[in-house]
Amino acid sequence: MTLRSNPWIQKMMSAGEAQLDRLISQVLGHEKFVAALQAAVSRTVAAKGMLDKSLRAVLATMNLPSVQDIDRLEQRLDELDRSLGELGGKIEELEKKLAAKKATARTPRAKPAGEGTAATKKAAPKAPKKA
Repeated sequence: MTLRSNPWIQKMMSAGEAQLDRLISQVLGHEKFVAALQAAVSRTVAAKGMLDKSLRAVLATMNLPSVQDIDRLEQRLDELDRSLGELGGKIEELEKKLAAKKATARTPRAKPAGEGTAATKKAAPKAPKKA
């Protein structure tokens, strides 16, 4: 038999839980305690704010980036990465279009009838021979 399955231990645990519940209710129901707790929390938050401000000043003096500086840089790098990806896609599209145009320009076109024959070519005048 385990310790928790013992009926006497279970009665003790339930009685302890009930007393703890009553104590917590009494303490949290007391206005002075709640006011003191709120004051302590607000002072802690204010102290943390002052500490953060002081740390930022020290980091700036030492020319070291703060967490916020690094977060801003990370966001900017993400934006640049997206922009480069978009530009890469556009460049690929333009390269495909250019390759398609070059391919169509290289294919020989059908010449109209009579074009390129000796009859249609004008004879260039020959330069006189020097003696």
